[in-house]
Amino acid sequence: MAVCLEQSRGALVYMLSKYAHVVLFPVHPTTSARYRRTFSTAGASDDQGDTAWLLDLLLRHRERLRRLQPDPPKPACGSFWWRNAGARWMRRRGRAIA
Repeated sequence: MAVCLEQSRGALVYMLSKYAHVVLFPVHPTTSARYRRTFSTAGASDDQGDTAWLLDLLLRHRERLRRLQPDPPKPACGSFWWRNAGARWMRRRGRAIA
């Protein structure tokens, strides 16, 4: 399922990115405003109209939109760096480590 939205961060993106079958295409708000202005003579903007324009943009120009890449998982608290912090400290102090 492809979803086109005007943000690349936030609670909605976080929630939707949990699902493997959802593909997110973030669009800059200026891009969607210019796309709307190109095909519409009225300068007014509303949520239903913006949704229709974002759908049209996604259906007609999906190959030009960038897919949101999920952030890599962060290491746990007991990561390699923290587990070896004591050994690094001992080496800096000039003490041998058995």
